[in-house]
Amino acid sequence: MFSELTGQSATVFVTRSEENYSGAQASSQSVSRSNPPPLSITRNFLWTLAGNLIAAGCQWGIIVMLAKLASTTLVGEFALASAIAVPIAFVSDFRLRVLFVTDAVGKYPLREMLGLRFLLAGISTISILGVCEIAHYKTSTAIVVFIVGIAQMIDSISDNFYGKFQREERMDRIAKSIVARHALSATFFTAALYTTGKLLPAVCGMVLGRGLVLLSYDARIGPIEPNMSSQEIGRFIRKSTYLSCLRPRWNFRRQLQMLWMALPLAITAVLVSVNGYIPRYVLARFLGHRELGIYAAISYIQSGCYMVTVALGYAVFARLSKLFAKGDLAGFKLLVMKTASIYGALGVAGFGLSAIAGRQVLTIVYRPEYAEHVELLRWLMIAGIVQCLSTAMQAGLTAACQFRIQVPLFAGVTAVSLIACIVLVPRLGLTGAAVAVLISSGIQLCASTSLVLRMMFKRARELQAKDSSQLQPALEVPVSP
Repeated sequence: MFSELTGQSATVFVTRSEENYSGAQASSQSVSRSNPPPLSITRNFLWTLAGNLIAAGCQWGIIVMLAKLASTTLVGEFALASAIAVPIAFVSDFRLRVLFVTDAVGKYPLREMLGLRFLLAGISTISILGVCEIAHYKTSTAIVVFIVGIAQMIDSISDNFYGKFQREERMDRIAKSIVARHALSATFFTAALYTTGKLLPAVCGMVLGRGLVLLSYDARIGPIEPNMSSQEIGRFIRKSTYLSCLRPRWNFRRQLQMLWMALPLAITAVLVSVNGYIPRYVLARFLGHRELGIYAAISYIQSGCYMVTVALGYAVFARLSKLFAKGDLAGFKLLVMKTASIYGALGVAGFGLSAIAGRQVLTIVYRPEYAEHVELLRWLMIAGIVQCLSTAMQAGLTAACQFRIQVPLFAGVTAVSLIACIVLVPRLGLTGAAVAVLISSGIQLCASTSLVLRMMFKRARELQAKDSSQLQPALEVPVSP
């Protein structure tokens, strides 16, 4: 699955406070309709949910078309290309979006961050080519891996502008871009696959769809500032060209600071991505591309539930950061628990559906040979419940700027996942991969929950000490001479 996970940052971003929001509403008459005030959490969640669900449907549609129009082996080849290219392409992302979203004082300008993304994209490109050379992939496979990586790097450039939209709490703009990007990618992918029957033209179509949305939407409205009038926005769009909208700025000293601040986030993101793809690596090694194709196709059903959790995570992230920064630990805890409850309910619903109609779903959506592995679907949905709960805890850690602690956390989880897959896949086959996912997810949930509780206790002590230091001068009784 092409990962669109929430990121993290190193400074807390406090969005427009509730006290000032009424004043913002009073002055909103002077703001262009193109730049209305921030949306509520509910509306941001609904927009993000709709966008991510449509995106997940489009991604799933690509796998469905591969399963119906091509062989299981070709599905496995595409899954392997994604498993190789996506984690490496995270280098170009470096979780800079969250660094921008949580930048309260404007230390990191948008165009300087764009320049850094271009540099990182170059490093990612070289790395993908190097991995293909070291692994001795045949030329056709290496080209597919490279093009899938290019698609991810285009997403990274779009993500630079998503950071601005998210900081303004306008998730509707991100949702519109995501829908257009994935719909066009899936359409071009399917058309090329149906016409040629080959994977290479199909993935080229996917790149074309993403590039069109980047140039025509993200880069065009991304630089627009909230205080621009309608006339200023019109002049900006008329005068700007596609290349000028993507023109970066350079400040190497500050860009090195961005790299250092975002380094723990990038390492965590890569570990999360690698952890998600470990079953694919091991399946390709022990069982081959056909079994990998079956596993990848069935695991996409589980990803639908996960995309909902990502949507809610994007919607509540800024609010969680604000609550933690203000010291409202009760509100912070309540929002984390509500998020976890919704995540858990979604996971349980997904498992119930798989238990009742899993075989029928696999037969209709794919082909009868996939329905023979209905037990794999059920195990994956059980693991999905635990993953959803873990995601809620991770959102809490991220919002509280607990970045560096996540590096050893996910390093340990990734190591457990790898060991479990190596032990279980040769013995249990595809089911062994799902059980390994469940084991690693359970460890992640326990560790993340304990870290959230520890972080809240630490923050409570800090607030108590701060209040005591402020009250102490007032409590002192002056001694008369």
